[in-house]
Amino acid sequence: MAGWVVNSIALLLVAGVVGLFGFALLWRIGSWQIAPADTLMHDEGLLIGSVAPEIAARARGDDYHLSFQGQVSFVVLGNDGCRHCVELLRSAALHPATRHMRLVYISDVEDVQLEPDVLPRWEHYVYVDEERTRRVWEAPVSPYFHVINAQGRVIEKGIGSKPDHLDRLLHLRPGATKPLQPVRAGDVDGFFGGRR
Repeated sequence: MAGWVVNSIALLLVAGVVGLFGFALLWRIGSWQIAPADTLMHDEGLLIGSVAPEIAARARGDDYHLSFQGQVSFVVLGNDGCRHCVELLRSAALHPATRHMRLVYISDVEDVQLEPDVLPRWEHYVYVDEERTRRVWEAPVSPYFHVINAQGRVIEKGIGSKPDHLDRLLHLRPGATKPLQPVRAGDVDGFFGGRR
C-alpha cells in the first residue's frame, strides 16, 4: 500500500514537471525558433523609433557628448581586437546604403588599424564609460550598430560584418530605408549636441 502511494506521488510530480516544461515550451517557442543573431537584432539594442541617447566619448584628448540629430548616422559600438568590428568598418565605409551617412565608431582604444581609403570615412571615439554606454544602448556584443535618422530616432539596428549582412539588415523592415535620405544644410538646427 505504501509503495502505491509513493509511486502515485512520484507520477504526479513527473507529470507536473512535464506539464510545466510543455507550458514553458509553448510560451517561448517563438524565441527558440529565432537564431541567436536574430535574437540580438530583435531583443537587444535600442527600440526602433526610440530617441538615441547621447554618448560621452573622447577623441584626440578632447571630451565629447555625441548626439545624433541632423544627419542620418550609422553608429557602431566595438572593441579592440574585434575582427568583426574591423570587417564591419570596412564594409560600411564602402557600402552604397551608408554612403550618405555619418559613420561613427566608438571603441575602447584610440588607434584603429584601417586602410587609408576607409579610415577617413569614420569618426572614431573612445568610450568614457563603456559599461554604461553598452547598458544604455542595450548593445551587449561587438560590433553592434544602430542606424539613426536625422531626427535622432533609431530606424535600424543589428550585428553584422560583411556587405551581404548590411544588404539584408538595412532592408530588414519595410520602410526602414525611406528615411535614409541626405539632410540638406539648414534643415535641422543643432547638428551636434555637445562640443562636436
